[in-house]
Amino acid sequence: MRAVAPPNHSPRRPFSLASPRLAQFDPAWLQFLACPLTKTPLEYDEARQELVSRHIGVAFPIVRGIPRLVPTEGRLLDPAAGVTVPSPKENGGQ
Repeated sequence: MRAVAPPNHSPRRPFSLASPRLAQFDPAWLQFLACPLTKTPLEYDEARQELVSRHIGVAFPIVRGIPRLVPTEGRLLDPAAGVTVPSPKENGGQ
């Protein structure tokens, strides 16, 4: 039995993430994404290609148009840059 290629499949043009159209993050996805640590909304920093959780002061990278929302991939933001992190009392803690 021979394998059959799916329709519209061209073996000469393999899928590539290098395509500019595929390598851009679409901000419309923000309505579906949340911080993996706090479950709060994220902000898109287009200049740095990051999704920012201002709630805890962490930025997650966007690589080839795909957000890396893995806690270990997050970068702590510089408090001097004006990021305010709520205190435990403001956050409902004790």
